[in-house]
Amino acid sequence: MSIESKSRRTSGLVAGQSLVEILVAIAVGAVLIIGAVSVIAPALQESAQAQKVQAGAALGSELASNIRAWSKSDWHNVSNLATSSAHLYYLNTSSSPFTAVTGTESIVIATTTYTRYFYLASVYRDANGNVTSSAGSIDPSSMFVTVAYAWTKSPTSTIAFYLTRYADNTFNQSNWSGGPGQSTSTSFAGSSFASSTNISYAISGAISITYSVTTTTYTGTGSGPEGIAFDGTNMWTANFGDNSVTKITPTGAMTTYTGTGSGPERIAFDGTNMWTTNNTVNSVTKVSPTGTMTTYTGTGSSPIGIAFDGTNMWTANHGGSVTKITPTGATTTYTVTENPQG
Repeated sequence: MSIESKSRRTSGLVAGQSLVEILVAIAVGAVLIIGAVSVIAPALQESAQAQKVQAGAALGSELASNIRAWSKSDWHNVSNLATSSAHLYYLNTSSSPFTAVTGTESIVIATTTYTRYFYLASVYRDANGNVTSSAGSIDPSSMFVTVAYAWTKSPTSTIAFYLTRYADNTFNQSNWSGGPGQSTSTSFAGSSFASSTNISYAISGAISITYSVTTTTYTGTGSGPEGIAFDGTNMWTANFGDNSVTKITPTGAMTTYTGTGSGPERIAFDGTNMWTTNNTVNSVTKVSPTGTMTTYTGTGSSPIGIAFDGTNMWTANHGGSVTKITPTGATTTYTVTENPQG
């Protein structure tokens, strides 16, 4: 075989071997690329999902913070809304103050549409003030809030928390021109009030209670009544002109008992008996419920006022003293610097 033939055969073998190597290399490269894609694609998907999770959580947290600030500015912002998950709201933050809007809010970030909203539930407390599921009484100063957020093809996530009113809103109302009809409590100055019974609001900026008084005059007491007192059922007068006392029943029936000391000025009740001060004879008279009288002398000069301290009677004596009278009629007089009268 010639040298030239051998050279051609060798070149053909080399060329064929090189082509096979190239094909093998291409195949290996394809496998590597496919493997890389199978690894990178899920990683990219996980990264995108993580970004959506972060964005959704941020939107939910933002709404929760806005609700807290909104309720803090005025508790009635939340207390006036309907409760239960059937009533969905979001906040319009472009207005000042914020306002609640019925429904759900849609927000587009990049190419993803997110939704968010909140709803409220009443808070119940037992007799000890502990929160209960539904029994007990509604706490008007607490509210349970659920914030919900989601995005396309994702489950709904929630943030739940309690709100509590801790500040009172005070105001001065001076305009009453709206008249009656304020049927509920309010924390804002308005122009109305609850009831018009005996209330006048005709003068601008003023409100007053009007009333009518029905008087009944009963005649027939003793002469010259000076003092008057109540025994829990009946009224009694001390009648200076004829040394008597008169008992007046709630219907106006009168019974006059004579026989006090001279010139009874004042009268007081000790829980059982009536007592008079007898100005002209320096004495006191105890009058039983049936009119039996016992006079005790020995007070200071010119007793006028009389009072009961739970045990003893005391008189104020215009002559410059006070006198203590025990239930048995024993008297002790104490000098004072003035001239007491009652």
